[in-house]
Amino acid sequence: MTEAEKHTFAEALRAGEPAAIERLYRENARAVLGWCLRLGAPGSDAEDAAHEVFATALEARRSYRGDASAAGWLYQITRRVLANQRRRLALRRFFGLETAPEPSEAAIADTALARDEDRVLVQRALARLPDAQREAIVLVDLDERSPNEVAELLGIPVGTVHSRLLAARRAFAKAAQHEGWMLGVAGRSV
Repeated sequence: MTEAEKHTFAEALRAGEPAAIERLYRENARAVLGWCLRLGAPGSDAEDAAHEVFATALEARRSYRGDASAAGWLYQITRRVLANQRRRLALRRFFGLETAPEPSEAAIADTALARDEDRVLVQRALARLPDAQREAIVLVDLDERSPNEVAELLGIPVGTVHSRLLAARRAFAKAAQHEGWMLGVAGRSV
């Protein structure tokens, strides 16, 4: 997209034009749902979180200037929505309104992006990682974004992305073994 196209899209989105809103959703819905699934709190509903991301984006559309990509802008909103969701879940658990189970295979398998056994095991292993490491491995290894792009999305130096990614890959391997996923055996590999 050229700078002029970015500017035109940003203006249309800020004005609330239906075509711009539809384009924002169409081009980013799958990525947002994937982020919510892989970065959300165990036991949370990724589809509800994705819906909240787009609702928040519509409310905040006047803040989109087009300087960064729409995906980057939505990623920052997704991070805030998921952080709020984790805080709400933690409060509910603190007051005994909800237990803190590991993500169940049934809950994960119900989502549109996680239907087979391998995805369930990957999701459980990802859930064991600290948030910063989970973001790095999801964005680089699963979303196939470059470390430079991830650094821009997260607003951190590229070196930090690389160090988080290294730590995440090591932690993921340990978590995957704990979940019973034998790396490199029987056709299963990361």
